[in-house]
Order: sequence, then structure tokens, then C-alpha cells
Amino acid sequence: MTSASAPIGFLALDDGGGLRLVELRPGVTSIGRGVAADVRVDCAGASQRHAALVVDPGGTVEIVDDRSDTGTYVNGASVDRRVLQPGDTIRIGRCVLGYVAAPAERPLAAA
Repeated sequence: MTSASAPIGFLALDDGGGLRLVELRPGVTSIGRGVAADVRVDCAGASQRHAALVVDPGGTVEIVDDRSDTGTYVNGASVDRRVLQPGDTIRIGRCVLGYVAAPAERPLAAA
């Protein structure tokens, strides 16, 4: 997950310490319980390497199950891979995460 560009969207999760927003930028963001995961989730049923978010520079965000034991769910449906839409709910083990689109940038008014 390396890029200086503006975030494409956010992954919203409550990791026990309150709501957290993780910026999504072009590239791959791994999700899981393992220490190598970009987004660590500490919940029952989550695999060490559970899923990945693949973000292309054009703004498409796709979730891909990483051969997890318990599966990845989007809006209640089991998925191997799925393009996410703003407002989608993702379940990884007992963790529930949300995909939120980044607000559109507005041009500054001329002075």
C-alpha cells in the first residue's frame, strides 16, 4: 500500500478501540490477523491472510478472498472476488467492515 495520491476510499472498522478509517490508495491492501497484514483484524474466524483489497488508479476497489478458512462476505453473500460499491458491508470472520468512497474533490474558487 504505497502511493502519495489522494485516497480512493476508506475501509471503516471498529477494532475495539472505536471506529477507525483506513485510507485506500492504488495498490494491494492485505487484511487478516497476521502481523504482516496491512489491516489487522483481531476477531474469531479471521485467517492470518484472509483477503486483499485491490485498488486500481481509476478508482475501482475489488475485494479478493485469499483462500481463507471461513470465507469473505459482501452484503451477506460469500465471494471469491467482488468489485465494491460505496456502502458495501464486508464480513471477515466475526469482523464487520464497511467500504466508504472518498469525497470528490472540489476545485477552489478563484480569488
